[in-house]
Amino acid sequence: MPKPKTRAPSKPIPAASAASAPEPATKVPRTLDIEAQFRRHATSLVNAAEDGKETHHTANIAESGGPLEATVMKLFAQALPSTFDTFSGYFFDTRLELSAQCDLLLCDESEILRLPPSDKLTQKYVPYNCVRVIGQIKNSFSGLKNALEQASVAISAWRSMRAAEEFSSAEVVPQEPLAVVVIGLGGTEAELRAILEAGPKPRPAYVLLVESGLLYGPDSNLRHFTDLDEAVFRNQRNGVPLCLMESKGQPKNDAGRLLMWLFFALLAHASARRTSAFDSLLKTAEREFPVTFGSLPAI
Repeated sequence: MPKPKTRAPSKPIPAASAASAPEPATKVPRTLDIEAQFRRHATSLVNAAEDGKETHHTANIAESGGPLEATVMKLFAQALPSTFDTFSGYFFDTRLELSAQCDLLLCDESEILRLPPSDKLTQKYVPYNCVRVIGQIKNSFSGLKNALEQASVAISAWRSMRAAEEFSSAEVVPQEPLAVVVIGLGGTEAELRAILEAGPKPRPAYVLLVESGLLYGPDSNLRHFTDLDEAVFRNQRNGVPLCLMESKGQPKNDAGRLLMWLFFALLAHASARRTSAFDSLLKTAEREFPVTFGSLPAI
């Protein structure tokens, strides 16, 4: 009887040597490119202004400013907590005196009773002391003079309303809102400067020409922003000398970076209850995306 075949013992599989072992893939950190986001926001604002320009050409003057105004409002509305709201309309005082119409009102709703508009009207009416930002928004550079006049009237109206109020020692006197003018299309630095020099006072705190990448903001003794809170956000106010603000990189008229700085400036002013996370974000923006003042003297 034949003997059964025996199977040769299997050889152990040698362990892979360190040299032949696959190297772990390098993990690339995921980062949020906020500067790229704001460049896209700037492009959206320019596109909205172009849409409004086309609407204007069809003789629909009443609605031609709508696309840009709506895009600016959306930019801030998405970033603000639920206690804030953005809309166009009017502010009033306890005597029920009204301001002129404002294209943008950024308001703290935790302090207001917002009066509903009349039927079929959309403009809102809010107490003056809840307003944190006043904005005038125009599609093109040709509207700058009018926007500056409107901003000046709004600032003066707010100041008159606060001066007429009686505050007890226990009450907090409302902080003046920042006024800003945003122009979608056109304009050069020389043209902008000439209009600012001849324009009415008090001036707004900021004037931004989005397509041209030009931003004028409050002048500061700190020509380079070494301390963000001191240089930009604590000292900012309406009616002070304005100076051209530029990106420290190239191009100096980087619309996305300048829009980002304006965005943070308005939000920092609007919220008296800034969080540590927000303050940390401001410091990161100051370090990673610095801006400086231009060499021209302040206006």
